[in-house]
Amino acid sequence: MTPPGRPRRWAAIAALAVAVPAAPAAGHPHGWIDVQSTVVFDGAGRITALSLDWLFDDIYSVFILDGLPADGEARGAALREIARQDLENLREYGYFTDLRVDGARVETGMVDEFDTGLRDERLWLRFTVPLQTPVDPRADAVTFAVYDPTYFLEVLHVEETPVILAGAGTAGCSARVRQPAPTLEAIGLAASLDRSESAGDTLGEVFAQWVTITCE
Repeated sequence: MTPPGRPRRWAAIAALAVAVPAAPAAGHPHGWIDVQSTVVFDGAGRITALSLDWLFDDIYSVFILDGLPADGEARGAALREIARQDLENLREYGYFTDLRVDGARVETGMVDEFDTGLRDERLWLRFTVPLQTPVDPRADAVTFAVYDPTYFLEVLHVEETPVILAGAGTAGCSARVRQPAPTLEAIGLAASLDRSESAGDTLGEVFAQWVTITCE
């Protein structure tokens, strides 16, 4: 599925680059994902996973559905296979999740829980990213963001209930979403890039929303 010349990173979402109209070609991002994040706690009040609900934009959704079986069961099976392949390819990039404890990035495990389907004719993908080691937000500063490092895709939390805290150990905890504040230089750089260009793996972080988890 990877277009000629496109880096391996985009094997997971290569169809999006084809689906986006050729004109105008300039200016990242070229696709959009609405996300709702669920922070999963265990009974000891530690964060053990992030469960992410991605809702893809209309263009990508139409492109993916084109040519799939019309039958509901067969279409569902085809979508799940696409989702499985996408998540497999995104594994080495942490599934576009960046959770940090006192500023240091936490290693994530492999996704083995996921589902996909359609919501108002838009493709959704829900999956759970486990942490290799649970973290205690009462003892350390915990933040996270969900973003594409190259900013080819823009990932933003939904406005209504952007972050959910789930599990037995959430008492006294809250989540706050901080909006990005990119510099004029970063905005200009993003606007100058077409679909075949990349500014490396740091631009997406500049445009990312960061979520702070606070527990009393």
